[in-house]
Amino acid sequence: MRNDPALRGHVTYLAFHVDYWDHLGWRDPFAAKAWTQRQLEYVDQFRLESAYTPQAVVDGAEYMVGSDGRRLYGVVARESERKADASVRLQVTMTRWCASSRVWPRLMANH
Repeated sequence: MRNDPALRGHVTYLAFHVDYWDHLGWRDPFAAKAWTQRQLEYVDQFRLESAYTPQAVVDGAEYMVGSDGRRLYGVVARESERKADASVRLQVTMTRWCASSRVWPRLMANH
C-alpha cells in the first residue's frame, strides 16, 4: 500500500507494538504498556472477545486482522477519499543524539 501513488500523502501508517508477548522470552524493544492499553480499549469499543495481533484499525472506526491485505487496502482507500476533519503539520529535527518534534494541529474550515 505504501507504494501506491493514489494513497501517497493521504495515509500515515503507525505501528503500536504491544507488550503482552514479552513474557514469552523475546522482549519487543518498541512495545509499551500504553499501546497494550490502547488495544484493550479497542476490544471494548468494538466488543471483541479479546485482543489479537496483528490488528489493524483505520481512522479509529473500523478494525480488521492486519494481515487481511485486500480488506485493509479497501478500507484505507475508501477512508482516504473522505474530507479531513483536521490537518496536522509535523516537523522532526534529528541530531546525533536525539530527535525532537513539533506538531501544529488545525481544524479544517469546512467542519
